[in-house]
Amino acid sequence: MKIRYDIKPLSLDHTQELTKWFNLFVDQDLGVVENFHVSVESETEYISKYLSDIVNDQPLQIVSVIIALECESKFLLVQRSKTDDIFPGKWQNLGGKIEVGETVEDSIKREVKEEIGLKIDKTPVFLQSYSWKKDNNSKVRLGLIFLVSLEGRIKDYHIKLDAELQDFGWFTLEEIYKMNRKDMLIGKKSPTGTLGQLSQIGNLRS
Repeated sequence: MKIRYDIKPLSLDHTQELTKWFNLFVDQDLGVVENFHVSVESETEYISKYLSDIVNDQPLQIVSVIIALECESKFLLVQRSKTDDIFPGKWQNLGGKIEVGETVEDSIKREVKEEIGLKIDKTPVFLQSYSWKKDNNSKVRLGLIFLVSLEGRIKDYHIKLDAELQDFGWFTLEEIYKMNRKDMLIGKKSPTGTLGQLSQIGNLRS
C-alpha cells in the first residue's frame, strides 16, 4: 500500500495558541517543553477547534508521539519487521498513538517501555509537530515529536526489543543521513519521515 503524505505544517499562530491552551512553559528560543499534562480528549477537542483551517476543515482524529531517544550523541532507531505490510524492514524512531486518558508524558514513557523495555524518567523536550493525511478519505493525524536524552553510556542500557520489531541500533546523525540516502528509513523525501522527524535537533543546539 502506497501512502501519500499531505503535509500541513502548524503555523506560528496555531503553535502559540496550542502552547497557551496547554499551559506549557516554553523557551521561545529553544522550544523546550517542561510540562505537558493534558488528557488526550482535551487535546483533540482543542486541536480540532483551532486547526480546522489547515486540515481541510476536517476534525483531528489521531494524535501520536514520536520519540527521538539520544545517548552519547547517538540516536536509537528500531527496524520494522521485514514481513510488515507497511514499510517492511525500514528504520524508524520510537513512538505510537496516544491512548484515551493518557497525558503526552505518560504516552512517551509507555511507548519506550513497550518497544525497547526501558523505563525513562527524563523530561521530554518538544522538537516539532506536524499534521498529515494518508489520502482524502483518511483521518487527520497530528504528530508530536520529542527528544529524550539519556544520561550515562549506551552500554548501561539493556534494550529488550518488542517482538514485532526486527532490530535496533544507535546511530549518529551523520550515519542516519547515510541510511536515508540508501533508502533504509521511512519517508526518504518526506518531512515526516524518520530523518525529517530529527530535523530540529540541530536548531535546538545551535
